[in-house]
Amino acid sequence: MPDQSNQTTIAAPQSAVWAVLSDLETAERYDAFIERAFYVSETRTGVGAARQCDLPDGSSIQERVIAWDEGNGYDIEASDDPTGAFPLVNQRVRFELESTRDGTLVRMTFSYDYAPSTELPTSEADAMAAELLNGVLGGLKHFVETGEPAVAPATA
Repeated sequence: MPDQSNQTTIAAPQSAVWAVLSDLETAERYDAFIERAFYVSETRTGVGAARQCDLPDGSSIQERVIAWDEGNGYDIEASDDPTGAFPLVNQRVRFELESTRDGTLVRMTFSYDYAPSTELPTSEADAMAAELLNGVLGGLKHFVETGEPAVAPATA
């Protein structure tokens, strides 16, 4: 299972970053790849909390928290694309927060497998994963520091 990691420092206290990340519906504000996020579980925090993310292409995925460290991070696992169109499956994201003198260091690790049906070369699938990872971290930083929603990058 390939995984990619990156990190960014957000000029805000860890509690402010956690307040954003721990509200699963807020993803639509910092992840420009999500049009709408909403809970599909009665549980709002902790293991078992789940959301649906509606994507710009009209598809959606569901994500469920599988590990939770209150105030410090969590792991979330995505359901596979039922259409089989997305080249990455068995997706798992880990967020880890750490207070620093400059704010909060956010580490994000994105793990995945390649969909068996994909014709996309693995190098292109990995580039797509890196774009998602960096987009989420950049959007989170932007949203926490400015309060303004992330904007999807322009495509050529």
